[in-house]
Amino acid sequence: MIPEGATIGVPLEFCPRSSLSESIPLIVELCVGIVEARGLESVGVYRVPGNSVAVNALSDSLNRGFDGLNQSDPRWNDVNVISSLMKSFFRKLPDPLVTSELYGALIEASKTEPEQVRFNSIKRLVDELPEPHYSTLRYLVGHLSRVAGKSHVNKMEARNLAIVFGPTLIRPGDDSTVTMVTDMSHQCRIVETLI
Repeated sequence: MIPEGATIGVPLEFCPRSSLSESIPLIVELCVGIVEARGLESVGVYRVPGNSVAVNALSDSLNRGFDGLNQSDPRWNDVNVISSLMKSFFRKLPDPLVTSELYGALIEASKTEPEQVRFNSIKRLVDELPEPHYSTLRYLVGHLSRVAGKSHVNKMEARNLAIVFGPTLIRPGDDSTVTMVTDMSHQCRIVETLI
């Protein structure tokens, strides 16, 4: 049973909704807004981890619901805490953002050449995602593209962002360590292609 208002560790479709779209979780809108307002020029944004105690405290707070959320809490001002919170949200989704059902086909698509064929194959598969997954991925990729657009300052080119997000967004259903290690370069390549 999922507690009402819970956000971390619950299926994407049960997360509290964004004001932008019924398909995007509120936590993603919140974190993206903070990172874009304060962190686009922060060196290593998404690579430099935030304080884990602060991330856990915000996670616990979010899982009690957004109604009692104290946005004046100074931890909401720490870009690295917020970027770590968002990575944690995606890592703890029961079914990854890019659903485990599409995992094998996406890994195979990432191996195709030339680049345009690979791009079209990945796009076709992404279009098959359920609506909340597709809309959230589209919103996140737009954000990561804006982060990469400031890479001359923040040092987070598309490839660096893909290394951070690849294994988080694209995971096999069985969480097999061997599969994860074997496929890591492809997971990253898919996310880099999307960005």
